[in-house]
Amino acid sequence: MTFAVALAFFLFYGGGIALAAIVLRTEHLREKGLLQAGALVWCVGTGAFLSRVLGDGPIFLAAVIPGGFVYGGCFAYFFAGLILRLRTWGLGDATLKVEPTFDQAEAAEKRQDWEGALRLYRIAAQKEPQHAETRRRLGEAYLRVEDLDQGIMELRAAMGLSEDPEKKVTVAFRVCDLLVERKSDAFNAELILRSLEKDHAGTRVAELARIRREKLRV
Repeated sequence: MTFAVALAFFLFYGGGIALAAIVLRTEHLREKGLLQAGALVWCVGTGAFLSRVLGDGPIFLAAVIPGGFVYGGCFAYFFAGLILRLRTWGLGDATLKVEPTFDQAEAAEKRQDWEGALRLYRIAAQKEPQHAETRRRLGEAYLRVEDLDQGIMELRAAMGLSEDPEKKVTVAFRVCDLLVERKSDAFNAELILRSLEKDHAGTRVAELARIRREKLRV
């Protein structure tokens, strides 16, 4: 009986801590929904085992209440993504996608682990190649490791994928600045700005592009 109790506590608390660690290190599994399913199975299984070993008395409650704190944050993280998927299925909208998260890559950037951040953004871009913000972040990550050409290429891809004119013009200006300042390529920078003027004629975006283009000639 003592061994069974010890095993139940080890599985319950150790499992919660292990799941929390997995969340922080394997984002790609969470995005596929595998961790949500695994967490649910683990919670039900270990909870049932703990209940069977300890019974339904005060000892069981004393174990489960702090156990809730061990699992709570971890499960909240899992089910945030799960709820978005349920919303997608409920609406019947196959085009509605869960936005990628960048928590691990941002943590790597804070540690100034630029190679690690680049690796994580590349993984994200492989899964969501049509996501503008993912490609933008990937481009900036390439610039951090001094891969100028690849960085500009990814930023230009992000510019083409962006549906928000304000975000598009921001990325376009970033690309133009890199072309002019780092590659002395005012010609291609001007082509980008002219394209913006044409595609967004009569809007604030076109006006901003015109002003930036005129500054190139000064």
